[in-house]
Parts: sequence; structure tokens; C-alpha cells
Amino acid sequence: MNQKILNLLGLCRKSGNLSLGYDAVVDSIKKKKAKVCLVAADSSDRVKEKMKTFSSDKNIECFITNFEIKDFEKSIGKAVGVLSVDEKGFSKKIKTLLGEGLNDN
Repeated sequence: MNQKILNLLGLCRKSGNLSLGYDAVVDSIKKKKAKVCLVAADSSDRVKEKMKTFSSDKNIECFITNFEIKDFEKSIGKAVGVLSVDEKGFSKKIKTLLGEGLNDN
């Protein structure tokens, strides 16, 4: 996938607009702060399903990415399988880039 997304995630982290880890993301979704949810490809199937279902119930887009946990760790400095972008501008750009990445196939 696109290195630009990982770079944006790094900027999001520095600006304090990311929720990292399953519990923090669920809390962010409940508080209606999350704008988009990203799940690492190597997260467990259980986590993927729970995040997709919970996000869908709360009308938040959730993407199962091609990134692995180690990719997230390199860009944000923490090994997590689930994260949410909590700022509208960053989330819009990430959704755009994810859409472009889907068309690369």
C-alpha cells in the first residue's frame, strides 16, 4: 500500500489525532471522535470482525489494510493492530489514498 498513508499516520500521531489499540479505538468510536478505523492485515480474524461490526454499528468506516503491525510501528512508534484517526482532514486524505490503493490492483 501507499507510503503516504504511513507518513500521514505519523503526522496524526504527532498532532495527537490518533487512538491506538483496540480499547482506545472502541472508546474513541463510542465518544464519536473517530473518523476512520484502520486494522492491520496481521491482526486476528476475531479483532477484524469485531472492529468491522462495531464500526459499522456506529457509522464509522473501517478498513482492513494491507499494512502489518510492524508497518504501523515504524510510522507511529507503537506496535498496534488497530488505530483510529480522530481528525476530519487527516481521515479524508487517508480514505482518498486508501481508495487509490484499491484501484492499483
